[in-house]
Amino acid sequence: MAILSTKSPDQIRDDILRTYKAELYRRGITNPNTSWGTQIYIKATAIANQIYIASQNAVIEGESLMPDSAQDADLERFAANYGLSLKPASGSSGLVTLSTTIVPTTTILVSSNNELQDQNGLNYKTTTTGFYKDGDKIEIAAVDTGTGTNLSAGSVLRWTSIPPFASPTVTTPFALVGGLEKETLEGLRTRLLNKLANSPGGGNWAHVVQAAEEASPEVQKAFCYPACNGPSTCGVAIVSPPTDSFKGRDFVGNPEVLDMHVIPN
Repeated sequence: MAILSTKSPDQIRDDILRTYKAELYRRGITNPNTSWGTQIYIKATAIANQIYIASQNAVIEGESLMPDSAQDADLERFAANYGLSLKPASGSSGLVTLSTTIVPTTTILVSSNNELQDQNGLNYKTTTTGFYKDGDKIEIAAVDTGTGTNLSAGSVLRWTSIPPFASPTVTTPFALVGGLEKETLEGLRTRLLNKLANSPGGGNWAHVVQAAEEASPEVQKAFCYPACNGPSTCGVAIVSPPTDSFKGRDFVGNPEVLDMHVIPN
């Protein structure tokens, strides 16, 4: 953190009195009285209190201009100068299993943007149009945002408007993931400090990491592994934010790992 400080009112007052006494000594007054209750003591106290307020405001303004101490709008404004902003909240996505009311081998039409609701009233929609039969998987994405849209495998959703010949509900064969809250200011600060410490550009490692982290709100951090598959290659591992049930960052067997690619350098 930036360390900016100022003198206390008592210290400022004593500085004033010391200067005052020095001038009186220079003029030949050998024992000037600047003790508590004297006129000069009261005047110096009043001036010190005003100087203290002004100097504290200067400290606050100075800290607002530093990336490690800026707060709220000051931090967002600082980050914007480097092309960074708070990542928005995002909704989860995944698959649901269709159940029909007709012969299982008969296909029915499910349009994109058909809406569903989970048991907490959060909304989802289909993302593709196609013909499906009983037991087929359909891609959906949350309309609402936040971690509440993450659902475990086996969750039940209900059609808001039931496609013809479809059962009223569907289930999730796998967990719906990717729902995130809006990024915190401290998350933005971490990305800003990292960008200042490792400036991206010209396809360097930091540039690859930046591209990966900006690809989706679901990506909290990316890690670059140069020459991981031989010369002129680099590996990029990306992870989503920790959840209530998982805080680790181990890549092997880590359920939060989204993907890993090897790309030409």
